[in-house]
Amino acid sequence: MSNFGELNSISGRKLRGNTWILLTGKHEPIVVDKKTYNLLITNNLDLLKENSSFMDIMKDAGFLKLDNTALPDPISESQSKLCVITRYGAWILGVSSLLFICYVTLKLGIPTGDKLINRSINPVSIIIFIILFTLLTTIIHEIMHLLFGQSNPSWKSIHLSAKIAVAKVPLSHIWTWTVLGRITAVSAGIIADLSELAIFSGLSLITRTWFISAACSILWIRILWQFRIHKRTDGQLLLALLFDKPFLHQDLKNSNIWYSIVIKILGNFVTLLLIAGWLVPLCIRIYQLVI
Repeated sequence: MSNFGELNSISGRKLRGNTWILLTGKHEPIVVDKKTYNLLITNNLDLLKENSSFMDIMKDAGFLKLDNTALPDPISESQSKLCVITRYGAWILGVSSLLFICYVTLKLGIPTGDKLINRSINPVSIIIFIILFTLLTTIIHEIMHLLFGQSNPSWKSIHLSAKIAVAKVPLSHIWTWTVLGRITAVSAGIIADLSELAIFSGLSLITRTWFISAACSILWIRILWQFRIHKRTDGQLLLALLFDKPFLHQDLKNSNIWYSIVIKILGNFVTLLLIAGWLVPLCIRIYQLVI
């Protein structure tokens, strides 16, 4: 353990339950008790070196300086007036968009999956529109995470997953931010989706053209998809932040924890809504056009 004499720059915050979450520029958080927190913050490793398993965890999470190479400092939350006003502005935009969407939904109903298909539109054109619109709104969604998460705005910051057909931006560093900062960074993508849906919902009050209805349907799917909270979605991370549980996704693997059962029930309910409201109507619509 003689090589583990120094620590990289650390950012930390007290969690509920008198524990502390810590991370470095590698942005892989660990949770420790108050005694360990005090030792790490003061760069006092002598009392920790005997615990080899913990030191290995620290090494993997980027806390220990190795080979004289230091990690960059953790991304700290900007407290400038502009950033604070922008965060409050994002929430005002999100709430007002949600209220407007509710108003339009009461008047016109929910644009279910059958709205994605139109008999008078060429099937190839429909597929191209769905792919391009989904791609564009996905990029906007993730860019909002980048901006409010103060991450480097580059393509390297966006992790594409062909398996689940989504793009993800790492946001682990926000765990040590203030409540407003971290909640806004996670919700920024959904706020962008709500704003876009509000715009297209407003246009649907003026004209009922196919691409507007299809756009609304796609955005409804995207927003509901994020609230499949039993999966690694924005909704699950938002829930983890609200309850101050950094490893909520691991807790969900334990069926003996009461809130794990509740989260799985709610998440699966949203999945059923997506199937009943979009997949089934879409399949019925395609069948009607084929026969």
